Amino acid sequence: GYSFEGWYENDNLVGTNVEFNFNATGSRTLIAKFKATITVNTSEGGTVTGGKDYSLGANATVTAIPNTGYQFDGWYEGSTLQSQTASYTFVVTRQISLTAKFKQIQYTIFTSAETGGTATGGGTISHGTFMSLTATPASGYQFDGWYEGTILVSTNLNYTFTATASRTLIAKFKATITVNTSEGGTVTGGGAFTNGQNT
Repeated sequence: GYSFEGWYENDNLVGTNVEFNFNATGSRTLIAKFKATITVNTSEGGTVTGGKDYSLGANATVTAIPNTGYQFDGWYEGSTLQSQTASYTFVVTRQISLTAKFKQIQYTIFTSAETGGTATGGGTISHGTFMSLTATPASGYQFDGWYEGTILVSTNLNYTFTATASRTLIAKFKATITVNTSEGGTVTGGGAFTNGQNT
C-alpha cells in the first residue's frame, strides 16, 4: 500500500532510487520517505477520481460524480462512513481504500380524482422507471383527462410515464347532462361537462 518517494537530506530530495549509492565524504542524516496509496472504488451509480499515491502529510482530494438518476450517499472505508461530501479532502497519514456509494433518486407520485370517478396508481418510484396510473369513471361520467396543475398531460384512462421528478396528478371527469322532452317541443343543451362548468 506504499511506494517509495525518495531519499531526503534536510528536506532536500537527494535520490529517487530505492537503492541510493554515494561516496562518503562526511557525516549525513538521510530519511527515506514513502507515499501512501489512496485507492478509490465505486458502487453502481457513479464514477470517482482522485486515487493515486500521495506523500504522507499531503492533502488528498477524492471526488464522486453521480450518474443521472443517482445521488451520492457517502465515502466509506469498509462499512465505516468517512464523509458525506462528494469532494472529500483529507490529510494522508496511511494507505486507505475508499468506496463511493450512490443510491437511486426516489420520487413520489401523488394521485387524486375529482368527483365522477376514481384514480389508482402512484407512490414512491426510482428515477427512470415506469409508473402506470388508471382512471375509472363512475356511471354517468366521462373521463376528461389527467392534469398536472391546470395542464392537461394525458387523455388516456391508463397513463404510463417514465419518472424523472415528483409529480401530483389529478384525474378529472365530465358529468353527462341528459335533457329530454315530452310531446310538444324540442330541447337543447345536453352533453358532457366538467365540474363547475356552466351549462
